[in-house]
Order: sequence, then C-alpha cells, then structure tokens
Amino acid sequence: MKISKVLFLAALIAAPLAYAQYDDHAGHAAHGIQGGAAAVSLSEGEIRKIDTDNLKLTVRHGPLLNLNMPGMTMVFAVKDSGMLEGLEQGSRIHFLAERIDGIYTIVRIEKQM
Repeated sequence: MKISKVLFLAALIAAPLAYAQYDDHAGHAAHGIQGGAAAVSLSEGEIRKIDTDNLKLTVRHGPLLNLNMPGMTMVFAVKDSGMLEGLEQGSRIHFLAERIDGIYTIVRIEKQM
C-alpha cells in the first residue's frame, strides 16, 4: 500500500514537469524552430530613421510572428554596426527581431531589391 502511495505522489509531481517540457517544445514548433535551427520567417518593414550613433533603427513593420506583435512603427536596436551598411531611410527590408535582455533587437536584416 505504501509503495502505491509513493508511486502515485511521484506521478503527480512528474506529470506537470513533463507537460511543461512538452509545452515548451510545442511552442518552438509553432514558431518554426526545430532542432535548434531557426526556421522563423523574416518580417517585412520600411526604415523610417537610422541612428548610427546609438545603433538603432526606426522601422514601420508588419506583424512579428515570433514576438507575437502586431504591425506598428517602433525603434529597434541592431546587433552590430555592420548591419546598418547600405541602408537608408525608406529602404524596404526583411528582418528578424528578438527580445534580448528586454530590448527588441534586429539580429538579421536583408535589404529588399
């Protein structure tokens, strides 16, 4: 009888942990991230302002699915200064933004032709 109670309590404790782990992985699949490789599609936007001194871009963008964010105009940090090369106000871009240490940061950017 004691063994049954112990097993029952162990199952009660383990079930939520297993579900949380499953739920976390399900979320990655929903965002297109599988096996550690990012398969997230890039978002579209238009550069409204470039702040080279502070490594920031103001972008009018469509929905950012990976961040669950609707389209709007906002300021993003950029990962490094090289990402700003060849960009100008009015440039149409495809980009990937992530929230890094609480700051929305563009980690990948491609100028549209």
